[in-house]
Amino acid sequence: MEYPVKHVSILLADDDFDFLTICAEFLESAGYQILKANSPVEAAAILESAHFHLAILDLRLAGGDDRDKSGLLLAKNTARSIPKLILTAFPAYQDVAEVMKLDDFSLPPAVDFLEKGATDLHKLLAIIEQTLEKYVAINWNLIIRWGEALSMPLLAALLEPHLDRQGLAGRLDELEDLFGKLFFESHQVTIDSLLAQGPGLVFLKVYAFDGDGLVEPHIVCCGLNKPVREETRRYQTVAPHQGNATKLGLGRTAETNHFAATAYRFLGRSLEETGIFKEFFHYHPAEESAVVIRSLFRDNLALWHGKGRYHNGSETAQAFYLRWLEEHRNHLSIAALQERVEGLCSRLFSTGLGQCVYTPYTLLWRLPGIEPISYPNPINYLDGKSFVSERLVQWGMTHGRVCPETIVVDANAPAWLIDFSQAGPAPLLHDFASLETAIKLNLLDKLDLAGRHTLEEALLRLTNLDSEVSIGDVKLEVAQALKIVAEIRQLAFEMAGCDWRSYLTGLFFLAVEQLIFYESDRYYTGHELLPFAHALLAASMAGRTLVSSLTETTTLPSQAHQSLWIDKDHRVVWVEGKPIHDLTAQEFQILCFLYENAGQLCERRAIVEQGLGEKFDEYDVEQSRLTTALHRLRQKIEPDPQNLKYLVNVRGRGYKLLL
Repeated sequence: MEYPVKHVSILLADDDFDFLTICAEFLESAGYQILKANSPVEAAAILESAHFHLAILDLRLAGGDDRDKSGLLLAKNTARSIPKLILTAFPAYQDVAEVMKLDDFSLPPAVDFLEKGATDLHKLLAIIEQTLEKYVAINWNLIIRWGEALSMPLLAALLEPHLDRQGLAGRLDELEDLFGKLFFESHQVTIDSLLAQGPGLVFLKVYAFDGDGLVEPHIVCCGLNKPVREETRRYQTVAPHQGNATKLGLGRTAETNHFAATAYRFLGRSLEETGIFKEFFHYHPAEESAVVIRSLFRDNLALWHGKGRYHNGSETAQAFYLRWLEEHRNHLSIAALQERVEGLCSRLFSTGLGQCVYTPYTLLWRLPGIEPISYPNPINYLDGKSFVSERLVQWGMTHGRVCPETIVVDANAPAWLIDFSQAGPAPLLHDFASLETAIKLNLLDKLDLAGRHTLEEALLRLTNLDSEVSIGDVKLEVAQALKIVAEIRQLAFEMAGCDWRSYLTGLFFLAVEQLIFYESDRYYTGHELLPFAHALLAASMAGRTLVSSLTETTTLPSQAHQSLWIDKDHRVVWVEGKPIHDLTAQEFQILCFLYENAGQLCERRAIVEQGLGEKFDEYDVEQSRLTTALHRLRQKIEPDPQNLKYLVNVRGRGYKLLL
């Protein structure tokens, strides 16, 4: 297929300004678009950011030193999917051998050397034409049609949302070339609809037509180079390829400077009658959705999970999720995550969804129709000590991203999966807990955070995975979600080899993961903010339940049942067998100081300076701030605040904690 010269962009990099100018003008007169660079820095910037089809690099790009190989290093380390020509006066054998090895793209870092001193520009032009014909396979005549809700600018914005307008415009030609490579032998492609979106990639329904109008349906994974490459690699090496495990066949792959794409041939009955579970859920009764879920796990994911099922003798569910969350935090510190939670709480009230009063240790929720209730701040449970369980769980090969967008429902209602970017060995419960979390956070439509609180309360009352769900008097949307979640948990009980506590640990960390994606500097509508608020609420409730349930898996000292005991490892205060979770950081510090000096009189100065580490204001006779904090503390720890039992005041002197 001939290429139109006017569409071809070439990077020309040389430290000789005169040669660069003359050569660029000659190639431009031949119809090529030329990007010029006069130094390694300029060349690297273009290699990283611009769209082009061929690079011509001077070997000694940094100024002529005989040891300089900056052009060679650029060829090896950047824009590996782009063919490159190296200009040099004396190519050494070692240089030639070094850059002529094929890499992962079946393309050497440099496809040829040209003797710069004897280079005839017409000869250079002929070599460029040969290189383009051999290495740049683009269907320049491909007709691209778009579904009503899609376009090339929208696709570019989905893949790189943080690019400015100018940068985004520069990606449009590159995406067009990507599809021209991917469907090199087609006459037309219709990019019908968006199925799913993940970090740096999307999945599209695409129909490819040949010159006779015959159609071949595809599901195309398209996105940034690295995530698409990894998604395709995991499909090839991890996904089972028997039965109905994928209903996809690996077709052509393509890559440009920034983007990559893989066309999976659709092997199902009808792609036009195939959709994602997110749509199916909203238009079908809960009973039919439950049938799809059973099909997914029993007929499809069972093939995944049976691929090397084993007991991991060295890692509990909590240990796995701590490591997993660390990988997904993308260098976000615990302190930064706390700031996001605080920002989320401050934004919540403006949406009318409810109110959440933030402290570093507790979250006070005020939701419509519900009495104010305090839950622990879940970020404090990321220390790895808060709800340790030594029970091991079954591991196997998991899909890793089971959610309503990645579940595909075929015409006759069996279900299978797309997006293999997170496939790999993990606790089997991960696939079940991932789907439950996604359904709860993303499939409920109503702006009703109080209803979601009711949903979480109902689920936390189930202390076994196979417990029957009592729907009770709840709203229809909540009842529908309860039925689906009950089905998922029953399947987890049958197939995942995990207990309720390990499963709840997975739910906790999956909810916390959602908070990582909250952007404090962005304004959200109520519908956009709701999944984040629900995630925070769910993590708080699950965290409290996990800590409270320690009595089932550990032996508390008799003091925790008989009087007052502080579990410092988990930051929990026990009073007569009941955990107290809603202490503020200041209240907890005061109580710890009094606890360490139990039975002794603690003066106000000592409480402030030694307990809180603050400066004592000797001119404030009443110490009103301390008095208020101690009053609140009494209200929380005293079984009967009218008849003090533990925290007593010695008038004019201080306070004493009695155990």
